[in-house]
Amino acid sequence: MKDLWTFGKLSKNDLNDTPHGILKMQADFFEKRVGDTLFIKLNTKRLKNSDIEYGLATSFEIVAPMLDGYTYTLFTLYSQPEHDYPVAIDRNIKDDEEFEDLDPETFDFVAKSEEDFLKNLQEIFSSPSTNSVIRNLYSKSYVSEKY
Repeated sequence: MKDLWTFGKLSKNDLNDTPHGILKMQADFFEKRVGDTLFIKLNTKRLKNSDIEYGLATSFEIVAPMLDGYTYTLFTLYSQPEHDYPVAIDRNIKDDEEFEDLDPETFDFVAKSEEDFLKNLQEIFSSPSTNSVIRNLYSKSYVSEKY
């Protein structure tokens, strides 16, 4: 039988312009900057709250293995499983219980395009609070690793 699918074999390069592909690339850049001291974990969960338009929540977590696996959630990305955009970003979600009571009015960012999404990520990644968290986790991990 003839193959009727119109797309070619997919690879990770096909994902570079999707929100999750962008997050993965940024995670790779981060890990190159901090060596083996810290790493990024992308943790995606299905949302059961049907009152909002987003069905998935992906946490962007900084993990410090030398600090007994301490994990800091930098932000959570909300998306629809079938579509790239819109996506929403919330910097305040910390644990699973809060996913039940999401209020779309309180999201920090809503991106309707790749350009919006990249601008939002730039704001988060370049903020003084983000850089302070990274510096502190790195320094505490570095000291733990060396002594």
